[in-house]
Amino acid sequence: MKTDDFNKEINRLVGEGITEYEEYNLSAFHQLKGVRQHLNLLQRGFSILIITTVLLLITTAIIFFLYSGNFIKVHSAHSNLKEQSSAIVDTIERLKTENKLLRKKLVTLEEESERLNKLMQQEIHEQESEVVHIFKKGETLYDIARIYYGDGSFYKQILTDNGFKTPFDVKEGTQLKIFLHRKNE
Repeated sequence: MKTDDFNKEINRLVGEGITEYEEYNLSAFHQLKGVRQHLNLLQRGFSILIITTVLLLITTAIIFFLYSGNFIKVHSAHSNLKEQSSAIVDTIERLKTENKLLRKKLVTLEEESERLNKLMQQEIHEQESEVVHIFKKGETLYDIARIYYGDGSFYKQILTDNGFKTPFDVKEGTQLKIFLHRKNE
């Protein structure tokens, strides 16, 4: 099964709440789905932060333009500008604090995502020591080695295990044996 097709199938199954598929336990995928949802929330939070900052800058520019163009009486403009500047400074400080918190959460979510990916690779390794992968158009041995071994440099091992000398010898439709126990070698 092509990697993209496999991922789509897993995502479909996880979306339907299925916890096991053939010999795979999908609990790690369910956890990864939760991490992705958290990342999406963080991205929305960053977008809101950026929009708010831009609006504050535009407001400041408008106030400055009105003040310098004498559209507002100088005396009242000065006091309004002071109040608004103070409010803007307070808002910026609050946004900076929120931004720091969101960055910390993002780092935590990235670490959790990495941990879940490692768990998923470990689960695959424990469930099966050898798989047959059918080489598809557009794939590279480097990509296949990254999927099964977590490291693209293992593509040479795939060549050796299957009796090929160069990556150019592998054609579309070729069945490649992947020995998962070699992941730790």
